[in-house]
Amino acid sequence: FEDAYQEETYRKAGLEQIREFVLRHEAIEVLAEHTRAEEHFLLDLNDCVLEGRIDQINPVVTRGREVDSAVELIDYKTGRPKSQKDADKSLQLSIYALAARDTLKLRPVKLTFYNLTSNEPVSTTRTPGDLKAAAETIRQVAGEIRGSTFAPKPGFACKWCDYVPVCPAHEEVY
Repeated sequence: FEDAYQEETYRKAGLEQIREFVLRHEAIEVLAEHTRAEEHFLLDLNDCVLEGRIDQINPVVTRGREVDSAVELIDYKTGRPKSQKDADKSLQLSIYALAARDTLKLRPVKLTFYNLTSNEPVSTTRTPGDLKAAAETIRQVAGEIRGSTFAPKPGFACKWCDYVPVCPAHEEVY
């Protein structure tokens, strides 16, 4: 935090988000014994391994019963709320779906960003073709990293980047 005022503002906002979340969810029946939180995974794609954690994995329930290995993967977001377009294009959600399917032996049928600032979920799905394309993207990026191919992508984040003084995209400034 930059100062005590900012810290207090964030604390108050966080408490309000939690209160609202509890109010919206306290009446929803959850099969807690089958819900997983902070589920660790190692996703082996042969030429690279991704490690991560999925915030929450819920069994899909229909008419009070779990549906085989069908699950909803939830990633909680505290910053700017994610849109439907963000969810539909998210490589992060695709990675979680790949890990759930290939490592955890689950069937991810719903992928959700839960926006805590607005207390609204945004859900999407992935087809087997989508997951295959995501795995290819991961392999391509891993190959670029191994080859030290780091093409600059100037944008909004440049404001906070420690590497601007040595970045080829900003040479004309220096």
